[in-house]
Amino acid sequence: MWWKMISFHHAVLLFIFSALWLEVQTLPQMKVEITRSPFGVITENGLQTKVDKFIMTGTLAGQSSPAVVATLSSFGANVVSLLVPDSNGTLEDVVLGFDTLSEYEQQDAYMGATIGRTASRVGDSAFTLNGTTYRLPRNLPDGHLHGGLRGFDKRVWTAEVSDCGVTFSYLSRHGEEGYPGDVLVQVTYSLTMMSASPALSLSYRGLSTSSTPLSMTHHSYFNLAGHGSGEAGLKAHDISINAEKKLVLEGGIATGGKAVLNPAPPHGPLPDVMQQMGGGIDDIFELPYADDGLVLAAKLSHAPSGRSLSVFTDQRAVVIYTSNYMPVAPGGIPGKGGALYRKHGSIALETSAFPNAVNVPSFPSVILKPGQVYKHECVYQFGA
Repeated sequence: MWWKMISFHHAVLLFIFSALWLEVQTLPQMKVEITRSPFGVITENGLQTKVDKFIMTGTLAGQSSPAVVATLSSFGANVVSLLVPDSNGTLEDVVLGFDTLSEYEQQDAYMGATIGRTASRVGDSAFTLNGTTYRLPRNLPDGHLHGGLRGFDKRVWTAEVSDCGVTFSYLSRHGEEGYPGDVLVQVTYSLTMMSASPALSLSYRGLSTSSTPLSMTHHSYFNLAGHGSGEAGLKAHDISINAEKKLVLEGGIATGGKAVLNPAPPHGPLPDVMQQMGGGIDDIFELPYADDGLVLAAKLSHAPSGRSLSVFTDQRAVVIYTSNYMPVAPGGIPGKGGALYRKHGSIALETSAFPNAVNVPSFPSVILKPGQVYKHECVYQFGA
């Protein structure tokens, strides 16, 4: 009976995504080509699961060089690389990552990953829903982070390719990482145009067989100077954050309080804004209501290359994190092409609902009920 139901739900989601793809395809300015190839094999409990890699290349009409090239993986519904041009047309990979699948298996920094069931921290690694208390795996001293020990970032997703994007699907079973309900989630990555600029669009959907928290996000680390340019490259950025307030945190956990930002909204050279936030940014910013559309969450710009990144979303929060807890020199996390990723060498811009909302009644609810469809839109728009 369950499989009949999930098949119906899957069909509903495919219909939703077909409509989304049709809408994107009405934009004639970009031609998208997608290739699929093996990335490796995951072995778990003696069983082997193949993981594929997808390269999406977007080229503007009348141009020969790509406007954007995104490489994705079915492990963690992950962004492996993201190449965008500078003001001279030179492509550069602007997200941190790894060369091999085994490195993605072993990492604990969530590089490029899809996060769930709940993004960010759940206080005391527990929540109560409909009179039942659910205990979640504690993977931080102060709580449960990014879905637990094996969240969505450590799962192999199925993949379907369309004319201009890739949809990854994953069925999270009841009890997985302590959460109730069977949950079917999908995230579609599409290359498109937004205000005449190339963009990577992320569209999330979810269905559940019983009430459960669901709040997903994307966790790429960006550096518009190039993924391996480190702290020097990152500190040549400017940033503006579309927020008047940030959430008050106690031990990293949102408790319901909000603090007025000064100056508001935060803007200027990234080192200055980092200093205003205590030497680095690891904060949750409240965004304006999106109504039925998208709002600007934040904008990064890198004057030496001419690249810019604007993040749009329909969610109420953006978590901004300047890799404060990565190793300091001479250490580092070995990354793509021999790069070493270190403290303050990259920035994550994670759109989501308010973290720990499952434990804060004053926050908008993140409970997904049977019959409801979870929706979350995020667009990363690039300029040069």
